[in-house]
Formats: sequence, C-alpha cells, structure tokens
Amino acid sequence: MSGLKLSQLFVYPIAGVQVVPVKKNASVPYIPPEIIRIILDLLRGDKKTLAACALVNHTFNLYATPILYHTVAFTFPHTFTLFVNATNDIKRRCSKMVRHLDLSSFSTCGLQKSSIETQNIVTPELLIHILRSFPELKAFS
Repeated sequence: MSGLKLSQLFVYPIAGVQVVPVKKNASVPYIPPEIIRIILDLLRGDKKTLAACALVNHTFNLYATPILYHTVAFTFPHTFTLFVNATNDIKRRCSKMVRHLDLSSFSTCGLQKSSIETQNIVTPELLIHILRSFPELKAFS
C-alpha cells in the first residue's frame, strides 16, 4: 500500500481527522471486499455514514445497501405514506433486503391526528400488502 495506512483510507471529517491528499496519478489502493464488508458492518448503527459509503463506488454500494435496508422503521405517517407510494421498481429492489420491519415507534404526536385518522392511514389491508412485499422479512414489530 506504499505510504497509505488503512486508517487513512476511512476519514471522518467530523472527528477532525485530516484528509490525506492523493496525487492525481496515484493509483487507488486495493482493499479486499471482505475488509470493506467488515468495516461497513461496524457502521450498522450510523445510517447517515452508511448512506455516504454507499455512494463511494460499486463495491461499497454492494455491501452498504443491504445493511441500510436490513431494518426499516417508520415513525410518522408521512414517511409510511411515502414508502407505500414509492414506485414498485424501487420497492421490488429494496424489499428483498429488508429483514426487520419496525412500526413500533409509529406516532402521530404533534400532527394533530386522532386515532381514527391513524386507522385510516394504516389499515389492516395495507399492512397485509406491505408484509407480503417483503419476501425475506424475519421480524416485524
């Protein structure tokens, strides 16, 4: 790896670590996919960083995306409605990665929604449709 340390390849600007300048003609060091997977798995709890990593290149995207979609949680009716109304193509690609669907924090607090209005948003039919949309789902809460 001639001069670059592995710790220098993954820089967190928020932590105040300096970015290592790379010459334009310098080749990108090879990192085995197994190492990338291990590093990204350590970021499981940091969705924002994982989303940024998914944009790095094809290999990072390949390993970061399933981690990002492993657990999908909805906390407000608005996000739930956005998901329900997403195009079928997006749902088809992402739904195979979801292992845990979490609606336990679903709340209408601050939205002036009554329980009757909430029942109109999350109907039993809609829940059944969503659950059928996740062929690899292992947990639902």
